[in-house]
Amino acid sequence: MDLQRYAQAARNRANELLWLLSEEQRFTLQEWIKIEGNLDLESFIPAPPKRVLTILSQTPAQDQKWLEKKDRGAFFREWIAARHWALSAATAMQIGAEIADVAGGPYRKAVRNAAPVAVKLRDRPDPEDWLWLEMDD
Repeated sequence: MDLQRYAQAARNRANELLWLLSEEQRFTLQEWIKIEGNLDLESFIPAPPKRVLTILSQTPAQDQKWLEKKDRGAFFREWIAARHWALSAATAMQIGAEIADVAGGPYRKAVRNAAPVAVKLRDRPDPEDWLWLEMDD
């Protein structure tokens, strides 16, 4: 599978997590985020916890079991972290795909081609992205 297809697969995984929740559940989670206010989101941002890495590799059937069996508060926290890292992974893989065509060429050309793409590195998913952003094909 080439990098472009991996990037697409990462976007699909981010969408699977989004589709796991109904619109009503997303509105509930949006209110929950507002009420909690002090979620330890910083713990999700430096690096994905081991549990989140496990979630990212789950099948849709495993996602459904996770949704049904996990305590609501713990599920929401894990879902937010998983969604954040799925979106981030999709961006990272897309960046890789966009600069892969310069591999083996002159490094100055690679730097030139990578610079405009590097802007995407600053993109960090926010609560609106977690709850509503559906990634395009």
